[in-house]
Amino acid sequence: LTHNFGSNSLWVHSAFFSCILFISTVILCFCERKATSNLLDHNMVMSNKASVDQFKKDHSVDSLYADSSLPIFIPTGLFIQSIEFENATNVTLTGYIWQKIPYNIPSNIHPGVIFPEAISAEFEEDESSTYISASDGKKTLLKRWYFKSTLRENFDYSSFPFDRQSVWLRLWHKDFDKNVILVPDFESYNSLNPQALPGIERDFVLSGWGLKSSFFDIRMNQYNSNFGYQKYNTHDNMPELYFNIELHRSFLSPFIAHLFPLSVVLLMLYALVITTSKNQNTFDVFGFNVGIHYLKKIKKN
Repeated sequence: LTHNFGSNSLWVHSAFFSCILFISTVILCFCERKATSNLLDHNMVMSNKASVDQFKKDHSVDSLYADSSLPIFIPTGLFIQSIEFENATNVTLTGYIWQKIPYNIPSNIHPGVIFPEAISAEFEEDESSTYISASDGKKTLLKRWYFKSTLRENFDYSSFPFDRQSVWLRLWHKDFDKNVILVPDFESYNSLNPQALPGIERDFVLSGWGLKSSFFDIRMNQYNSNFGYQKYNTHDNMPELYFNIELHRSFLSPFIAHLFPLSVVLLMLYALVITTSKNQNTFDVFGFNVGIHYLKKIKKN
């Protein structure tokens, strides 16, 4: 091969194809980084007061058409202070959650929240319940809890290290069988715009990840059980409140942890190869030639 192309020609061809492969790798990484997110499509994002009011109106009308009791809407808010990935499927969240109980709520409905997808959930209630004036001037009971919960969720790592993940917190009211619907407490946030990161600590520390957005949404779910309540209708789509946090992985951390050591090993092997030659001129260039020292050792033996 060296007789047909020559040494210089081989170096030129090697450098040319190496550049092509390097540029192709960079382009693929860039395209993957900018690719459209494969996260769930959220159809009922609660991003402002108008969207919350419209949902309440539509669901009330649907309940009337279904000859069901009017739903009771309870504004609920979240403030997440930490997120930690325990393993590939488990994530732990800590923060505050609160509810504003309307003044005319029936006595058989009690304040409280359930995380149905939680492996474990600890709630520490703030005993100082406060009555506040709502936007309509009526008294409202404010209940607040500090919580720590570990959730098991299905994350997709097929695009690692350019993957994006969505951590969601699914919320039920304690008396979910009584047609109680949780809605975002928009009055407790400066903005519900997902890019403004509502409900997220300002100095949020999340190793290896970056925050993209956070938002509330409503999803319709069905169940094949009445949970023991004879009057609980499981055939209808039940609206449930979700709080979502979308994350994107920081590329630098996986690069240092996985690719950098491999790059060092490849460079060391490459250095070993280029210093291995039968040509004495190689020693003059590099000051060391593995091949010549190896051949001399063989001749001595």
